[in-house]
Amino acid sequence: MTSIIGPEKFGLINFGVAFVAYFTLIISYSFDFTATRKLTKSPDDESIRNKVFSEVFYTQLLLFLASTAILIPLLLFVPFLYENKIIILFSYLLCISTLFTQNWLFQAMQDLSKVAIFNLISKILFTITILCAIRKSEDFFWQPLLIGIIQGAVGLWSFFWAIRKYNIKLLPFNLKHCINVLSQEKMIFFSLIFVNFYTYTNTVILGIYQNAEQVGYYTAAQRLIIIAQSVLVMPLAQAFYPFIGRAFGESKENGLEVARKLIPIVIILLTISAILICLLGPFAINVFYGKKFENAVLVFQLLSVVPLFYALNNILGIQIMVNLGMDKQFFVISA
Repeated sequence: MTSIIGPEKFGLINFGVAFVAYFTLIISYSFDFTATRKLTKSPDDESIRNKVFSEVFYTQLLLFLASTAILIPLLLFVPFLYENKIIILFSYLLCISTLFTQNWLFQAMQDLSKVAIFNLISKILFTITILCAIRKSEDFFWQPLLIGIIQGAVGLWSFFWAIRKYNIKLLPFNLKHCINVLSQEKMIFFSLIFVNFYTYTNTVILGIYQNAEQVGYYTAAQRLIIIAQSVLVMPLAQAFYPFIGRAFGESKENGLEVARKLIPIVIILLTISAILICLLGPFAINVFYGKKFENAVLVFQLLSVVPLFYALNNILGIQIMVNLGMDKQFFVISA
């Protein structure tokens, strides 16, 4: 696809994704960690499961409505955003997927195979449809539209499937409970906002002050790094979070002991990965994007250490500090 649409259109697509990412962060509100933490203590208690699920969904629904109310005037009154409103609106469909995709529940229930299945389904459908839809450079707008529709549909499917699978009953809406949830979990949310702010803001600032082609080079390299990060870091993080949470639930010492065993392994593995990324950079960029993206090689090599730092932040910050209830300290460090 990238070889067809070229760096400029690829940059426009990724600018839209980076801009909308602020809203997906707001809607997700760190529930992948905080809601998982709540439920892993009593995953088989049906009343707790119903309460946590209902509070998370209703709170995310309020955040989705608030985000939409913020987006509309921005598109109408900010000239640069108005010029690219179609791409941004299509990208905003991902927020619907964020609202309905309850991966935190599968993590807490230690049923991560379902997360993998839903992700695989969405990727297969997206790949097939995008290959059929994009034939020339002008077809680039199909990319954000199709991924938004497909992920939204898969998110809805997983939502109702989870309700049936875990016998969840949505409790009546209670605004006071939602406000309490927002207040209780705000420190983790602000911490994650700062952590992700650096990633997305680079693309947004580049899009505002440079041309779309430069955004294309940067995001091409960044996307491959994110793929490497997803393959190397995310599966381990998702698998170990409830496991370490239970270890901390038994005792502080057990939790710290498990974390200590993981850190050297992660450092060695991801240092080797960073070296390989640098060496294979030119080959990887050429294979995935083609010769038009040769300028992305240096950026890709410079970003090779990102998965290592991301993994250490995950273990030291989220896996340890969050499980120890050090939400405020984690926020201070992240900010």
